[in-house]
Parts: sequence; C-alpha cells; structure tokens
Amino acid sequence: MQIAFDTSTPMCSVALQAGGQVDSINEVLKDNSHSEAVFSFIEKLLDRQNATINDVKSIVVGLGPGSYTGLRVAASAAKGLAYALDIPIYGISSLRLIREKFTNSQISVAQDDLVISCIDARRMEVYASAFTGQGKAVFENKAVKANAETWKELENKFKSIYVVGVGVLKLKQVLTLSNIQVVEDIYPLAEQVFSQNVKSYLEPLDMAYFEPIYVKQFGEL
Repeated sequence: MQIAFDTSTPMCSVALQAGGQVDSINEVLKDNSHSEAVFSFIEKLLDRQNATINDVKSIVVGLGPGSYTGLRVAASAAKGLAYALDIPIYGISSLRLIREKFTNSQISVAQDDLVISCIDARRMEVYASAFTGQGKAVFENKAVKANAETWKELENKFKSIYVVGVGVLKLKQVLTLSNIQVVEDIYPLAEQVFSQNVKSYLEPLDMAYFEPIYVKQFGEL
C-alpha cells in the first residue's frame, strides 16, 4: 500500500494505492489548513480500505515549487510518517503532476506541442516547467515573469503551446500569441503519481535531508 500527497497549492490532494486500485481526496482549502487536512484525508482513505497506517509501505510527496507553507507541510508530514513507519519516501515535481493531469484531459496534445505547467508565485510571476508533447523537460522549476517578452521566443518553436496550471489567468492578459492557449485550474493531483507515465520520474529521497523545491527563498515570496 502506498500513500501520495501534494500540498503545493490551495488544493490538498491525497491518494492511496492498494491492490492496484487508487482512491483519492482532493479539496481546495481557503484557510491554509493543509497540515490538519493531509492527516485527516489519509485517515479517511485508510478507513475506506479497512486498513491502518501500518499497512503503508511507502510515501510519495509532491515537492513543489509552490506555496512555501504548503511545501513545508508536505515535507514535514512525509518525514514524520516515514520515520515513524520506517518506510521509504519518493518525490515528484508538482509541475510534472500538473502536466500529467492536463495531458490526461480531453485535449489532445501532439508530440510537437509544448505544455508549460505553472503554479502561482505571487506578484507577476509563476513557477513554471515546460514539457514537450512526449513529456521531455525543456526547462524545469523556474520563476518566470508574466510578460510577453519572456514567452515570445517560444512562439515559433512549437506548433501549439498550452500554458496550464494554477494562477495562470494573469498570463492570459499578456500572452496574445495565436498558438498559445491558457488553461486555468489544473491542479497537481496526488493520484497522478500512480500512472505509468509518472512512475519513472519518482525520485528516492533521503528521509533526514531532503528539501522541497523552493525556487525562491521565503523572504522573496
């Protein structure tokens, strides 16, 4: 049995895989109560399986980038559970999870398209990773300014560009290029870590020393 969670955005997403089946709870929280919610959701998912926390054999955590507080919640929860249960932790970029969620939607992404996954970085910036239609990273985990000049160089390199994620509406005002489509409210969901496309990107983490992907320090947020 494996548990996964991501708290890098207002969405608190927790998933459990048992016997090849995946169950999940995804809820947008407006009061920054992720620290309580993540354990509550884990307990609910275990109850649905008539299981206990001792049945969990590994943990996958979304590493961000994203909300500083949210990233600390996820890291602390993962470390605490892994230490208590003596089980391994694996990490995955939250932006990779957004890409996976979007490409599993009804929109058909061609191999020569570009998907830019974004999470709000406040002010006029987003955290972004860009992936080809095949899933190869073009760049990862950057703080990118929401202005036309930053994005224009990509216009002629790809047939279609999808800018997707959380907090991307501020980009819609500046991205007026004909081949760019902005799609809001695509969240990193924990259940995506159990897809075959994502498993190869899971990174074993050192329980004591791993850190989330902050990109910017706390004072810069």
